[in-house]
Amino acid sequence: MTRKLVSMIALVLCLGWVGAALAGPLGLDDIEFWVGTGSNRAGLVIDWNEGPSPQALAWGFRWDGEATGWDMLTAIAGQTDVYTWNEDSQDFDVDPIYGADPNLTVRATHFDFGPMVDGFEYESDDLSHPDTATAPNWWAYWVSEDGVEWHEPVDEHGFGLGATDRILSDGDWDGWGFELDWNVWPAENAPENPTPVPSSGSPPIPEPAGLTGLGLALTVILRRRRRIA
Repeated sequence: MTRKLVSMIALVLCLGWVGAALAGPLGLDDIEFWVGTGSNRAGLVIDWNEGPSPQALAWGFRWDGEATGWDMLTAIAGQTDVYTWNEDSQDFDVDPIYGADPNLTVRATHFDFGPMVDGFEYESDDLSHPDTATAPNWWAYWVSEDGVEWHEPVDEHGFGLGATDRILSDGDWDGWGFELDWNVWPAENAPENPTPVPSSGSPPIPEPAGLTGLGLALTVILRRRRRIA
């Protein structure tokens, strides 16, 4: 491989990285799958942190009046199964809540303080951590004002908030990230690099535009090299 060819490939790689950087983080205007109506908007990101690409997906929620993070989650998920312990039967009762995206399923356990999310499943196990209730893994709840900088939701006294207590404001983001160890606190895996779910509800195609352009450019270079040789 000649120095000229190596230089051309390096240039294409740099252009690909620069293009990806210029694309910037996902904003609310980039979201395609919207649920609800109203003048306020918020984004939801779920990051499985492993599995097929993309590992993080994004939806949008519109509303008027007051809404919580739990309202947004259950409006978006096609089905949220809430498990509540029944002392009489010594078993769990399951109360489903139905929402908009049939590809997304949520599992939660109801406690006195509210529901605790145990798992998310997307598109028939393609992205799936459906039940962490009895495992060392867990789902951390994150919030953001811009979809870039994430932090734990807290009240005015610094106490942690769950999704049912988190009051949404216009422009907010909620996120859920899969964590591997209960003993690691605070959570480490904030949502990142989400892909917007198409408005059709079909799973997004795992093909970043920057990499596609890079592949095409490399193909052109190699073909040109063969003609010269």
